[in-house]
Amino acid sequence: VIIMSRAEGLLIHVPPGVKATEPVRLDLLTERDTLSRVTVLAEEGSQVVIAENSFGSADVIRDSSVEVIVGDNASVTFAAIQHRNGKGDFAAKNGRVGKNGRLRWVDATFGCEFARSSISTSLEGEGADVVTRSAFFGRGRQRFDLSVAAKHLASQTASDLTGVGAADNESKAIYHGLIRMERGTRNCDGRQREDALMLSDKAEIDA
Repeated sequence: VIIMSRAEGLLIHVPPGVKATEPVRLDLLTERDTLSRVTVLAEEGSQVVIAENSFGSADVIRDSSVEVIVGDNASVTFAAIQHRNGKGDFAAKNGRVGKNGRLRWVDATFGCEFARSSISTSLEGEGADVVTRSAFFGRGRQRFDLSVAAKHLASQTASDLTGVGAADNESKAIYHGLIRMERGTRNCDGRQREDALMLSDKAEIDA
C-alpha cells in the first residue's frame, strides 16, 4: 500500500493484486478549522481496510471529503468514527465501484454540536456491490444530518444500506436514504433499513 501526502490531501494507492494484511489507520486530531481530503485508489484485484478516527476537544469546524475508487474485482472497507467536541463536522464520502468490486462503509457519528455526514456510492460495473452501516447517538442539544445513497448504474449490482441511531435529551437527527436504479439496468438488488430509538420526550429523529 502506497500512502502519499500532497498539498491537496492524502492519497492511498493499492496497486493491482495487492491484498493488505493490516488495516491502514488514519488518526485525525483536529485542533483548528480544517479542510481535509482523502482519496483511495484500489486497483484491480486489490484489497484494503482503512480505519479513520476523528477526535479532538478544540471548539472548531472540520470539513472533510473522502473519495474511494474500487477497481474491478477489488475490495475496500472504509470505517470512520467521529467523536470530536467541536462546533461542527461536515463529512462527505463518495465511492465508485467497478465490475465485481466490493465497497464496505462503516460510519459512526457521535460528536460535535452539529454534524453532517453523507455517503454516496455509484455502482458502475456489473456485479458491483456496496454495504453501508451507519450509526449515531445524539445527546444534549446536538444536531445531526445524515444521508446515504446508492446508485445502480449497471446490471446485477447490489446495495444494502442500514442505519441505527438513538437520540437523548433535546438532540435532533435527520436521516435520508436513497436507492436509485438507472433505467435499463437488470437484476439489481437494493435494500434499505433504519432503526431509531428516542430516549427523551424532547428528542427528535426524522427518517
